[in-house]
Amino acid sequence: MRGPQSAKYLIVTDTPSAANAEHNRLLSRSAMALLGSALTEAGFGKDDFAFTPAIRCAHESDTFTTKEKREIAAHCRNYLIEDVLKMRPQAVLPLGAEASKQVFGRAVKITKVRGQATFEAEMRGQVFPLINPAQCVMYPQHEPILRADCMSFGRMVDNAFDAKKASEALLGDYEFIDDLQFLIDAKPRVLAFDTENTGLRWFQPGTDVREYNPDLHKGNADYKPAAAVLTMQFCIEPGKAYMLVWDHPEQPRS
Repeated sequence: MRGPQSAKYLIVTDTPSAANAEHNRLLSRSAMALLGSALTEAGFGKDDFAFTPAIRCAHESDTFTTKEKREIAAHCRNYLIEDVLKMRPQAVLPLGAEASKQVFGRAVKITKVRGQATFEAEMRGQVFPLINPAQCVMYPQHEPILRADCMSFGRMVDNAFDAKKASEALLGDYEFIDDLQFLIDAKPRVLAFDTENTGLRWFQPGTDVREYNPDLHKGNADYKPAAAVLTMQFCIEPGKAYMLVWDHPEQPRS
């Protein structure tokens, strides 16, 4: 394990490549720099994290059979659990599919688990997978995903891994209004506007979609309902938004 023993969080890397192992690194310089930048941007410090590899010994996996690779992974997972139990981190952050598989003890799709906190009893705490920064170096279009997930991890930490509170923190202050005059008086330089509708094609004429009757309209090619505006949302400053209910079933216009 690398890094301070007093670190709050443990990052699990994939198997060190021969080149990185030769320089006593778990990640390449570019991958580590990108990960460090994303975590710093999310409000963390260098001493917040310790590192350990998913598979301890560097090796060329292509030279082993599938059975041998499973045996290597199973053997090394004991060391990983040993590191976790010794350190007792508040959260374990595996980087990529290989590291996530070692942490969870089963195959997972990184696209399904990344950016989400899951309590794992075997890890004695939260697991928060991240996309592998090495992949982001190779394919820069994935970098925003890594940075966004690091920000999400920061919100989870700030809210004691309460997903609901973390979501509320992301939404900011949301207020219901019934008059737009104060927004007009504010004369904002920028106004963001959005609507919630009963359909996507607001311009399409026809019957209100809420009058849809499957007995009458299902399979009827001539039935083309119009979309109704339910609510309108306005934002003139960061972290503050307003909702005007226009014609919602719980508060109809007429």
